Amino acid sequence: MYINRSHIVQLIYVLLIIIPLSFKFELYPNIIVYPQELLLPFLILAYLFLNRGKIKYNGYLQPYYFQLAALAVIVLATIISFFSYFEIEGLLKLFKYILYIISVIIVAEAKFITFLKAFNRIAFITIVLGLIIFVFNKFNTGLSWATYMHEATWKAELMPSGFSNLIYSFPLNEFTRYSGNHGIFGSYLVLVYLINICMIFSKKQLASKFNILIVVLALINISLLTSRETLLVFLVSNFLAILIYFTIGRFKLSYFLGLMVLAFVCSTIFIFLWNADINIVLINKLKYTIESFQETNQEANISTRFAVWQLTLLSFLQSPLQILTGYGFNRSNYVEALQSANIYYGKNLDFVGIPESYFFTMLSYGGLFALFLGSMFFLVMIKQLIRKDLFSSIFGRVFLCYIIGLFITNNTGASVLADLLLVQLGLTYLWIVKNEKRNRQDSFNHS
Repeated sequence: MYINRSHIVQLIYVLLIIIPLSFKFELYPNIIVYPQELLLPFLILAYLFLNRGKIKYNGYLQPYYFQLAALAVIVLATIISFFSYFEIEGLLKLFKYILYIISVIIVAEAKFITFLKAFNRIAFITIVLGLIIFVFNKFNTGLSWATYMHEATWKAELMPSGFSNLIYSFPLNEFTRYSGNHGIFGSYLVLVYLINICMIFSKKQLASKFNILIVVLALINISLLTSRETLLVFLVSNFLAILIYFTIGRFKLSYFLGLMVLAFVCSTIFIFLWNADINIVLINKLKYTIESFQETNQEANISTRFAVWQLTLLSFLQSPLQILTGYGFNRSNYVEALQSANIYYGKNLDFVGIPESYFFTMLSYGGLFALFLGSMFFLVMIKQLIRKDLFSSIFGRVFLCYIIGLFITNNTGASVLADLLLVQLGLTYLWIVKNEKRNRQDSFNHS
């Protein structure tokens, strides 16, 4: 069978779009990969071989070129950091991010005609399976719903957070689930929610009860995560989308009144859940956060994040050259610098050993150059989305709101670098660009 470049592109596309349903493998202790990551390097090499070593340049992919350049700077800084501490895990993660970004750039050649259908089917299966596992675990523990909800609030591995934190370990010959991805999966759920909201309100797309069902399931799943990042990107995206609709779109009093009624109903439900003795994971976490600030003027997770940012900046004062080069994606090297600053400036702060911010990740690991290039990912994408051709689409406008939401929330996380969101974000952006091009072509053909 003859395999050409388009076959390779289509296979890469399929591997990327099914990532929400994929779990990972631990090949050796601390070496954890998706199955896709074992196949994509060979497919990329095959693509380059068939295309004479070239990857087609596309202007609308500029955000990803900047992100790729930022990671290249961090790779160089990481290699330099090996003179202090040799630690390979960070470098392997960088190669993984680069692998996915190159894959997204390559699949820009795909047609994306059936993207929405595939995206929604995969999202539906992912959410439903996650909720089924959540319910199964509840009955398996024998706990009451109230107790189980309380347990799930503090044990992230119990939350329905998709499959990216589900690992089959070959050394242990068993499945394990680690915590820490609920913010990433939550941001993915917000993307799923927004895409289907667009389909419901779009006149050009045939919305169905299936789209409404996905919206409901996504909201249920979000309520079972303790991710404040997810809640913030959800609120920001919706607020901006409504603001744009009523300031730029055609104002209709009936729509406005309908939204006011919906907002009133949602607020009433939220206030009831807040005041009632009902255990819902997200509400529990919000209550804990507010009570912590009322009692001690701080909250542990938030305090340790502020501490790591403060110590990072202080470490640059202690070693000014590092602000240009960063510490590399080398945790031992980075943590030593933080500990040194903590002692030198007498702070005695409790801190986490990672930057806990997309922008501080770029600054800490790659210095000012990486920070500039990494920031351009957001800024250039926003610039692309406010272009007339993309902004005229409801999907383009709402996706712009989502990107701004991520821009804000990634100050306290780095979800746009996580494999799940990095890929699904890229594919959705490519679909919006290609869908608008098809719409313009159809309009031209019928004119």
